[in-house]
Amino acid sequence: MPTTKCGFDDAPGVPGRTALSLQGPTLIVQIGFDPTYDPQAVPPLPPNLPRTPLPALVDTGASESCIDSGLAMRLNLPIVDQRPISGIHGAGLVNVHLAHILIPLWRSQFMGHFAEWT
Repeated sequence: MPTTKCGFDDAPGVPGRTALSLQGPTLIVQIGFDPTYDPQAVPPLPPNLPRTPLPALVDTGASESCIDSGLAMRLNLPIVDQRPISGIHGAGLVNVHLAHILIPLWRSQFMGHFAEWT
C-alpha cells in the first residue's frame, strides 16, 4: 500500500505542526466525474478530470467518505443516492455523489460514493 506524508512543512511565520493542527492531515488530489471513463481500456487511461489540485482531508476514523456540498455542485458531480448519516453536526439525510479521485503523488485513481456535507 502506498504511503505519503500528510503533514505540512514549516513556512515563514507558520510552523508545520500549526498548519497540521488547523487543517488536518491532507493529500493533494484531483476530483471530478468522467462519464466516458473506461476502466477496461487498453492501454489504461485515467479519467478526464479538472486539473485543479485540491486538498483532501484524510480521516482514518471515518466510516463514510464525504465531500463539501459546494464543491460537489461546482464539479457537477452526479447524485446517485440519498442516505442518512451523522457526524459532528448531528444526523441528517444527505445526497451521495459519484466521483473519480486522482492522487497524483501515488499515481493512483479511485471511483466511489461521497456523502455531501455542508
